Amino acid sequence: MKPNRISQASSVFYFSCLIIIMLFGCKKSPQQVDVQIFIVTKNGDNVKLGLVEVKAYPYDSVFESLKSIKEKRTAALSELDKRASTLEKKYTEEVSNSDAAIASAHTKWLHAATASDNALKVFNQTVDSADSVVDKYVNSLRFDDDIGKKFAFEESFEAIELKFSHGDLLELAKPDKAIKIVNKDVWKYLPQLRSSVISSASALKSAIEQEKTSKLQFDTIREKKPDDGFRQEIAHERENLLNPENFYNSLPSTNYFAKTDADGKCRLLLPPNQQWIIAAVGRRELPHEQYVWIVSLPQKNVEKYSIILSNDNMLGEGSSLPFL
Repeated sequence: MKPNRISQASSVFYFSCLIIIMLFGCKKSPQQVDVQIFIVTKNGDNVKLGLVEVKAYPYDSVFESLKSIKEKRTAALSELDKRASTLEKKYTEEVSNSDAAIASAHTKWLHAATASDNALKVFNQTVDSADSVVDKYVNSLRFDDDIGKKFAFEESFEAIELKFSHGDLLELAKPDKAIKIVNKDVWKYLPQLRSSVISSASALKSAIEQEKTSKLQFDTIREKKPDDGFRQEIAHERENLLNPENFYNSLPSTNYFAKTDADGKCRLLLPPNQQWIIAAVGRRELPHEQYVWIVSLPQKNVEKYSIILSNDNMLGEGSSLPFL
C-alpha cells in the first residue's frame, strides 16, 4: 500500500507544478516603455532634461478628467472674450467722450484767451483815450477866453465819441453846450471817464481769470485719460487659462512613474494590453522656460516601446490634446 500512496502523492505534486508553470507561463511580461526627453533651443542647441518625473496613466482613467478641463477652458475663454469685448466697447466710448471733452475744453480755452487779448486791447485803448482827454482838459486851462476852452473841449468830446460812443457824452459834446460844460459841469464828467478805465480793467482781470480757469480745465481733462489697464488683466487671465500645465495639474496621482537621468532617459514598466497616457513637465531656470507633454501611446501589444518627448510633441500655449 505504501508504493501506491507515494505514487499518488507524486502525481499530485507533479500536477500542481504543471498548473503553476502553466499559470506563470500564461502571464504576460510588463510593457517596457523607454522615454527620452530633450528640447532644441532657439539657438539650435540640444538640451537633455534630467530629473524630470515622467508619469503614466491608463487612458480610460484620465480621459474624462482631461476632457472636462478642456471644456471648462473653452467656456472660460468664451466668457473672457465677452467680458473683454464689453470692456473694449466701454473704453472706446470713454475715449470718444474724452476726446470730445478735450476738444471742447481746448475751444473754450482758445476763446477765453482771445477774449483776454481783446480785453487787454480795450483796456489799453481806454487808458490811452482817458490820458488824451485829461491832457486836453489840462491844456484847455491855459486858454483865458471861453472860445479857446470851447475848442479844446470839443476836441476832447470828439475823442470820447470815437472811443466810447457813450450816449450822454455825445449829447454834451454838441458845440452849443460846450461853454456850459467848461464853466459848470467838467468836474462831473471826468470821474465818469475814470470809471470807464476801472470798468475796462475789471473786464480784463475777469478775462484773464477765465483764461486761466479754462486752461486748467483743459490740462486736467487732457491728463485724465480713460484707463486701459483692463487689457493687461485680460491678457493675464487668458495666459493663465491657456497654460498647458493646467492639463497636467488635473491628473491624479499614479503608481507608474520614473525620473529621467542625466541623458534625459528613463524606463517605465507598465501592465500590458492597455492604452497609456504619458505626462511630464520639464523646466529650465535660465532662461525660465516650461515644457509640458501629455502624449497618448498607441495601443500595441508589444513588450518594448520607445518615445521621444521633444519640441515636436510638446503642448504649446493654447494647445489642445490631439487625442481628446
